[in-house]
Amino acid sequence: MAFLCGIFVLGPLAAAWGFGAIAPQMRDSPQGLLLVFLLSAVAAGASLYLVDTLLSALVLHADRLEIHELWRVRSIRRDDIKTQQVLRLPNSPATLVLQLKAPNTRRIKLPIMWQRDSAWESWFAGIPDVDAEAAKSFAAAVSANAELGATPADRLQQLAKARSISRITIWANAGLVAWAYLYPQPYELVICVLVAAPWVAIWIMAQTPGVYAFNSPRTGPRPDLTILLITPGFALSLRAMRDLQILDWPRLMFWAVLIAIVSIGILLWALPAARQKPGNVALTLLLLLAYGYGATALGNALLDRSPVTSYATQIYGKHVTGGRGSTPEMLLGPWGPRTTPQQVTVPWDIYRRTSVGDKVCVLLRPGAFNIPWYRIAQCR
Repeated sequence: MAFLCGIFVLGPLAAAWGFGAIAPQMRDSPQGLLLVFLLSAVAAGASLYLVDTLLSALVLHADRLEIHELWRVRSIRRDDIKTQQVLRLPNSPATLVLQLKAPNTRRIKLPIMWQRDSAWESWFAGIPDVDAEAAKSFAAAVSANAELGATPADRLQQLAKARSISRITIWANAGLVAWAYLYPQPYELVICVLVAAPWVAIWIMAQTPGVYAFNSPRTGPRPDLTILLITPGFALSLRAMRDLQILDWPRLMFWAVLIAIVSIGILLWALPAARQKPGNVALTLLLLLAYGYGATALGNALLDRSPVTSYATQIYGKHVTGGRGSTPEMLLGPWGPRTTPQQVTVPWDIYRRTSVGDKVCVLLRPGAFNIPWYRIAQCR
């Protein structure tokens, strides 16, 4: 923190000195004064944050917890703490959340930036842990669920199996995305696996009713397969945008929306617990639009057995877009139903083998779902 704050102190101060004292075109102008003020404010804020970081501390007394900050000291009696919970969010430190007994009081959130020792654990040992209590309650509910087995031991075995599947799913999902993005071969097999993955997740959840959760927090007691339900759709959309060009977008979006609605409907049937979170359901419906789009576009192309209509056109320009993943694009002249030049994404091999002014061929097909699509290839 001291290193980062030092950058945000020295960097803006050096820039403010440059604009306010060295650069003649900015030194006496209102714009220069404004920049100096803003940069000085950034440096001052970083300095205060550094001082606050170095002075802040948590002090444990027998009967209270003190939070020492730059401007104040907050004291919380141990008897006033109702529950504790540790939240673990991606790319963030764990956060201790304390809920007080007094009604209408804000929760206290403390990022855990220190090593918890025996003194810390013993001080919080008697305070109810939300996650531990939820885990006990859920385990008791599973033990009493006769649909999961004949005996409580069999039912808890189903829970352990579901948790194991949930952990395996995380690694399998990462491998599937890498396969689809880095080396999608054999191509048809990759697409089939991506299309089937969300339905496999729904089928698994339907086999053990009441066990799996839907979009639950990482610290929750219930296994969750939401990642396998959502991520393959984005991989399918990526492949569709890279590999295909669509002519009839309204028809494609109609099928995408229909597939997303059917998918969320079957999910709610297989996982009744999801109905308790309408906000998550609505968000998932929006995310499943990517699955509907990718599945429709790629299925329309891979299942298409109609003859190809080829159109030759000229390359007017070419470039590679920046960002996280570079994408080769070309500006193609008019062809077939296209009466004006258009920017399209092309495969890397076509991009490297051709130059501006060369001819390429547009291979047009009507599509298995009556959604016309095309791809760019070298003319033979």
